[in-house]
Amino acid sequence: MSLFPDSTAVVMNLPQSFRLADELRSARTIRLATAFAHMTGWQMLSDSICRSQATKYLLAGSSFFLTQPEVLSCWLKLCKQDEVYAALYSRKGRTFHPKVLIVEGESSFAIVGSGNLSRGGLKDNIECGLYTDDEFIVSGLRRWFDDLFADSPSLTEATVLDYKKKWKKLRVTTAKLREAQEAIEKEFNDKREATLKQCNDAVGAAKAYLSSEKYIKSYSAR
Repeated sequence: MSLFPDSTAVVMNLPQSFRLADELRSARTIRLATAFAHMTGWQMLSDSICRSQATKYLLAGSSFFLTQPEVLSCWLKLCKQDEVYAALYSRKGRTFHPKVLIVEGESSFAIVGSGNLSRGGLKDNIECGLYTDDEFIVSGLRRWFDDLFADSPSLTEATVLDYKKKWKKLRVTTAKLREAQEAIEKEFNDKREATLKQCNDAVGAAKAYLSSEKYIKSYSAR
């Protein structure tokens, strides 16, 4: 099962009739923790979250500056409404890596998995998450989240501006690393295809020999 149609990001144990948008809109509280957030992911959830009357807690990480500052700006704007709180985990020496959604309402549940708040993490990547409505687990996750959120600086105009400046400085380095990664992946795939071709050629040659008249005569003579 998946949260979105035609998705390769699966969520195990998802109820058959589950509709994430409906659950978000009817929720009393929404807690979201994501290692990084992209606009492509936020746009997939923002309508339902913004239309919800729930108390909202939004938490992203600054690790490796993968969170897009546009998302933080959107969250900061939301914080001007009542009962919306957003923070950026940025403790030095610790990588922020969770992907957790906790929703409490008529039905309470949590989704914990590998996907970040991006289109890839929610739909296009190979991701795996787990849905649970176990009261004990959901309660434990809520306590875990609240402790983490309390340890994270709240978003402010100054926080977002400072983050954006640092994010821009790292874009050039990030682009070069992405190019290097793509080159390495291409080299690996080219070598793999060449190896597969050699294997296929060898198998083809063996099949041809085993079915040849020369082999049949030699085998019969034995």
